[in-house]
Amino acid sequence: MKPITPQNKLNTNSGVTLDINRTRKQIVKLCEEYGENTKINKCFPIALAAVIEYIYAELFTLTSTKSNNITLISIKNVIKCDEELRRYIFCDFFSHTQNRIYQDGNIMKVCMIVKENAKLNKKSLLFMHYLSNYMCYGLVVACIKLLSYSGKNTLTPKELKYAISITIPGELKKHAISEMTKAVTKYKCVNFK
Repeated sequence: MKPITPQNKLNTNSGVTLDINRTRKQIVKLCEEYGENTKINKCFPIALAAVIEYIYAELFTLTSTKSNNITLISIKNVIKCDEELRRYIFCDFFSHTQNRIYQDGNIMKVCMIVKENAKLNKKSLLFMHYLSNYMCYGLVVACIKLLSYSGKNTLTPKELKYAISITIPGELKKHAISEMTKAVTKYKCVNFK
């Protein structure tokens, strides 16, 4: 595997490939839209980026093609064939892409980690952007709803863990929570020595 060059200190300290600052911007936009006076804990964007990165890696792992090109058709076939991904990724997720924040290079880095020399065409890259926005939208809105029930006003990885438990099915849920916990723990160990 090729070494990853992290974009900033948050990525270096947490071990997450996706750009955490972009994820934070997306969370802020969603909080402004759905959660009045909602604050964001430092670790929340790290946790969310780790979950999204895990689901990307799962999709790329399951796409098996003879060539190194990962196409939109192969990604959609994986979603159709895998029961948990199909239950999580609904066919209406294109409607949740108002706040688009693109992560071209980061999606490619995750793809290269999972499959060396793999290439994504433009349609499959755009699909992954839409998927990222859908996952971020669904998880953040679920966290904001949980906050309103609990009476708190700060998004933390704990709320994200509960939102994942509610929205993501089966083994996918367990591994997503595990990846989230790993990234947050690594970040805390490096920063709070």
